[in-house]
Amino acid sequence: MRIPRYWVRETRELPQGGVMRLHGTSQQSMSDAGRRLEKRAALRLSFAAGQMSVEELRAGLRALEGHEETAEGYAADICEPIEQALDEHNIVTRNRYGALVLNSDNLCFADVDHVSGGVLNALAHLFGSGKSEEVLLMERIRSLCAADDSLGIRLYRTAAGFRLVLAGQGIVLGSPRLEELFSLLEVDPLYRRLCAKQGCFRARLTPKPSRIGVKSAPRCMDSVTAAAALVDWVPGYDAACASFSVCRLVERFGRPVSHPALSLHDELTGALLPDRRLA
Repeated sequence: MRIPRYWVRETRELPQGGVMRLHGTSQQSMSDAGRRLEKRAALRLSFAAGQMSVEELRAGLRALEGHEETAEGYAADICEPIEQALDEHNIVTRNRYGALVLNSDNLCFADVDHVSGGVLNALAHLFGSGKSEEVLLMERIRSLCAADDSLGIRLYRTAAGFRLVLAGQGIVLGSPRLEELFSLLEVDPLYRRLCAKQGCFRARLTPKPSRIGVKSAPRCMDSVTAAAALVDWVPGYDAACASFSVCRLVERFGRPVSHPALSLHDELTGALLPDRRLA
């Protein structure tokens, strides 16, 4: 899980025109994060001036940040203010528009935007008898749990689709079993790529500001000043959140899912409050 303790962002103009967006990260200090930003800037300037190739730029950036190359590209740091650390595996951050997000490397969350039902189901919809996406997904989950008695899945409805929590044998980041399940359940491809790049699963805990009539949070430029930048914005956002839920628990399947972060997830998302609107 790539959540640096210290980070800094900047946008600078290039001499040739245009801008470069920079960041530096560190687990040691802000000065170390700033030093890494300057090295990143020097690499980008050299590349822009034609003094190094794309391969040399990539090698320099990889050496600078210590990023591993994955099947989805280079690993990516999560430069967000840390709000709460349950333990080293489960950390709550506040994302760029102000919502709280649970980052976990040992509790599997998955986003499903759409569920395909095949040609026959599509034709049936024309006559008002096709199965809904929720029904199709539930049938698929039941089938998976029947075939694997180690599997436990919780299904949630969200404003734009579905959220799953999965637990069981082989459900580990990057494992073949997890990739198989993600494919069978039609987990969002972008979400899958981000899991690989960021080294964790992510689940938004509070509503998107745009869905509850609140402006996005002020942009945080570094980890040290983030709290001060948000201090005037958070109370109004929290008050607006009170009438909304991020997701709603639909059903539990297979083995019970037990995890220290799951109770926090259900509490902060309002998943067990059926009367709230989803946002």
